[in-house]
Amino acid sequence: MRFFLDTSVLLARLFEEFKNRIQKFQKDVKEYSIRCLVSSSVAEEGENKLDEIINFVGGVLRELIIAFKAKSVTAQVPIDRLELKRNDALFFEQFFMDRFRQITEAGRRDGLIRRLREVEVTIIQLFEEKMLGRESMLLGELMREITTEVIRVSHDLKSRYRQMLSDYEYIEITPDPILLEKAKKLGLASPGDADHIASAATYARQEGIRVVFVSLDYKDIVGRSRKIRRELNVHCSDPLYAVYHCT
Repeated sequence: MRFFLDTSVLLARLFEEFKNRIQKFQKDVKEYSIRCLVSSSVAEEGENKLDEIINFVGGVLRELIIAFKAKSVTAQVPIDRLELKRNDALFFEQFFMDRFRQITEAGRRDGLIRRLREVEVTIIQLFEEKMLGRESMLLGELMREITTEVIRVSHDLKSRYRQMLSDYEYIEITPDPILLEKAKKLGLASPGDADHIASAATYARQEGIRVVFVSLDYKDIVGRSRKIRRELNVHCSDPLYAVYHCT
């Protein structure tokens, strides 16, 4: 028996989401000495999703600067001389409300909304720290602090992700074309999902063992577990129940 980990599980552990589920899963893995594998397609997708998140955060900061530029025009001062006062926290409130609405209307993933909320908290905390005991501050001073923090967090995330991968057994595998086509016909249309499942199925066939694909993606993977098991002989499970598929 082997566990193949989905990108959703790796990122949940990285961002400390679904903590109880992930902790129980890790406890089960240790207690029963179950080998956990990460396929090359999952590892690569994780890197790409991290890049997407980092680029998304950078885009939000660029939009924030543009919003402040419009504010500086109204105030008729150069943006580098624009002063922020304590009640400018309400400007941030409106900015983030507008971004949350845009993301929701565009049908973006919940993961990006969570990241945006984290950015919002970071910005307000930095704003309050810099304003402590002061009547005002220059916008440029705050933006430098924010940019430095975002760069630090981005590097930290990348480093932690690669370190986390070392906890598992990396496997370079090319999915069997026939199995890959079967996975696609099951409706695994999201980028990478068919590759991940077909890679697990290919490994199971090559090794002559049963594998469990552990995922938090109910919509595209866990919700299709019966069909996937029937067509590809891969068990798909939430981390909470993965150990029970070993018997």
